[in-house]
Amino acid sequence: MPDRWILYSVILLFLMGETAIISANVLSTLEFDVQTLRRPVLQLVVFFAGLLFSFYIAKIDYRRLFKRKYVYLLVGVSLASLFIVLIKKLISGKAVDGGFLVAVCNL
Repeated sequence: MPDRWILYSVILLFLMGETAIISANVLSTLEFDVQTLRRPVLQLVVFFAGLLFSFYIAKIDYRRLFKRKYVYLLVGVSLASLFIVLIKKLISGKAVDGGFLVAVCNL
């Protein structure tokens, strides 16, 4: 794995940023409970899930993605995602927030 140092630096930067977020938000509250750690733990889980997903994607031969059906599929999924965000903003009239993450953290 020739890009090992890039991976290490990404993980280190994430952990430094997560530590800063936890120290600024969670540890500043007077009463400490499990609910205050819910969002940072969710961010940690999503980060490592994304890291595993990136390892899986890296093993795919990129030349397969040049076939027309994959190009149209990727462009279609991207445009559909952007359209969904636009519709959500137009319907609600508010700025689009974290969506799923905010809904999970506010349970």
